[in-house]
Amino acid sequence: MTNTLISASELNAILDNNVFIFDCRFDLFNPDVGFNQYQSEHIPNAHYLHLNNDLSGQIASENGRHPLPKPEQFSALVASYGITPDSTVVVYDDKNHCYASRAWWMLHALGYTKTVVLNGGFSNWKQQGFTTNSEIPEPPEKQISSQKPINWQLPTASVEKVKTAQSQDSFFLIDARENQRFIGEVEPIDPYAGHIPGAINKTWLDVIDSEGFFKSKEFLADYWSFLQEKDSDSVHYCGSGVTACVNILSIIIAGHKPPALYSGGWSQWCGVNPKKPIKS
Repeated sequence: MTNTLISASELNAILDNNVFIFDCRFDLFNPDVGFNQYQSEHIPNAHYLHLNNDLSGQIASENGRHPLPKPEQFSALVASYGITPDSTVVVYDDKNHCYASRAWWMLHALGYTKTVVLNGGFSNWKQQGFTTNSEIPEPPEKQISSQKPINWQLPTASVEKVKTAQSQDSFFLIDARENQRFIGEVEPIDPYAGHIPGAINKTWLDVIDSEGFFKSKEFLADYWSFLQEKDSDSVHYCGSGVTACVNILSIIIAGHKPPALYSGGWSQWCGVNPKKPIKS
């Protein structure tokens, strides 16, 4: 186990060791599905984190579909479970790690660096024959945070930083969405199709293998080698700051420094730049 991934067998071996587990299953087109699946069957002692309600903040004008919550708000939620920076936390989903990676990013960005993603997700856990149940753990007592405002400790990018990145040769702006969305052929969710001018497309599915595991460290190091070779920084986005976290996690697995997340993504860009989209 590293500070990024854990295998099903490794998790099974430490289930009784006061490990905190979060089920992050979700469906963008049916937001109730993930919680319903969780209620039916999950890894023992897992709690549930909902993308819209727990892993996102309040949607306001022009801030995207899944804006990050205030860090002190999410920190209070995490603390209410009794989790400390020394706790081992495991997050999982069944969608090639996109929602688990979002949770991983948020927890690491608050200093919970012993958080790991279950490699292969819930489906591999079941394929390995490990135990599941439908017992819902006792919910944490609701607490009101008395913390002072804090900041995310991993790099983030605002619209202004994205615009800066557009004009700098040493800055890569990387779109994690599927290529059809990037080139503007389809757009199933957001107001119009296309991509942010100057972006390149490195789809998040490229870093996941056909069985739902992250590809090897060697593959990922080669895949992202252009960042290191040019000693370049990068800003990563997707539709709303979710699948971009898969790319960011894969970069960290590859041994590179954490890049910046533009969590507003294409959904925010469409709102603040209601212009003809870029297609290519």
